[in-house]
Amino acid sequence: MRYLPLLAAFALLASGCEEPPPREDDPVAVDGAALVVEVVAPSRMGRGAEEEIEIEVRNEGDGVADPITLHLVVPGWIRVARGDEAAEVHESEWGVRMTFQGPPGGLDPGDSWTVTQAVQRPEDEPPETERLGSVIRTWITGEAGEVLAIGGDVRVPVTAAWERRAPFVTAEGVGPARLGAEAGVLREQVPAARDTVIDGQSAIVVPVAEGREALAWITEGIVVRVIVSEPGLRLDTGVGVGSPLERLRKAYGHGCVRGSDGAALAFFPTAPGLEFRLDAAARAEAPVPLERAGIPEGTEVSEIWVRRSPEPCPVPAR
Repeated sequence: MRYLPLLAAFALLASGCEEPPPREDDPVAVDGAALVVEVVAPSRMGRGAEEEIEIEVRNEGDGVADPITLHLVVPGWIRVARGDEAAEVHESEWGVRMTFQGPPGGLDPGDSWTVTQAVQRPEDEPPETERLGSVIRTWITGEAGEVLAIGGDVRVPVTAAWERRAPFVTAEGVGPARLGAEAGVLREQVPAARDTVIDGQSAIVVPVAEGREALAWITEGIVVRVIVSEPGLRLDTGVGVGSPLERLRKAYGHGCVRGSDGAALAFFPTAPGLEFRLDAAARAEAPVPLERAGIPEGTEVSEIWVRRSPEPCPVPAR
């Protein structure tokens, strides 16, 4: 299957002054009231994954629908496969726009017509997902271009990762892994979550984004700590696993370091509820100002801890 990037897709045609895709609540021609459009999008699309969008058009009326044209618009960062069915494919302001001619002789009452379009998510994280959106739109037009039916908007499953980035880590947790959540409820909400025990501590491994997980520590059936060790999960400041110590200082200002089983944990008054485990050893268990902690240059964040009431951070004497 040959997939083409947006800017090279199918020797793109000029989009001119074409009309935008109709919305779900836009009016349709009376003659088309009996046509129904249903879209089935992939439930999951990993980087580089090849999937299919399936569109079914049904004639639930009493007359033949002829001629009809199916229009499909997918987000512009998705790669589409060149197939035999698409009569036209071009770039538009709203994404990659495709048209498919209906079956010869039209669609008889009670019959359905199915179109399958192969798509692929790029290997790299798409840089403009927010601008180009994540919605698939479909509609049917008749001989004169009148809109006969509109399919409901279907959101491509990106989001969390499937939206341009994974969910932000906050002082409450990340994704469904939240402080104070009941373990039983969390397991019900995330069927893929799995129980584990680490150094005698009960925990749940929680998928929070595509291929990314967080660890929820459980005490008396409640999430009391969330540990993030995946590089792709970040705070809204951009800080995440792998960030250098200097990035922490710039993001949060004055901070402190304490020891935990020999490892250094940095924390900041401006980021309550968050601690950053560093890939460096701590000199002492008690908190000391970051400036005096002796953390070497080049130290990076190895984990982010989300928990209640970290130790107070002493202000260095002037």
